[in-house]
Amino acid sequence: MCRDQWSRVLICTSEATYDPVDYVRSAAMNAVWNLLSDGHRVDGELASRLVDALDRAWQCSMDTETRCVYIQTVEQLVKHHGNSLSSADMDRLMPGLVDVWKSQWSDSRLIL
Repeated sequence: MCRDQWSRVLICTSEATYDPVDYVRSAAMNAVWNLLSDGHRVDGELASRLVDALDRAWQCSMDTETRCVYIQTVEQLVKHHGNSLSSADMDRLMPGLVDVWKSQWSDSRLIL
């Protein structure tokens, strides 16, 4: 698949991560994680559009499994494509990760 087609697939799939239907959001999150795991390059505008989709997805309700895949997706994006992310992109991704981290601590009844 040429890069342009891959970019279109990634953007369309990432936009489904904030679909009104729970099942579609879950399937799309898994697909985005898999697409990012394939090692294709994400840069510039594509990275920003992906961050926008993930930020919007974070605003939706997610079951525990989908939330875990969301975290793994953000991890893949930052780990493998971090140089393509602006500081503004990182500022948009971090609140969700911090919220999950805090909820893990509160779930285990530890006091911060």
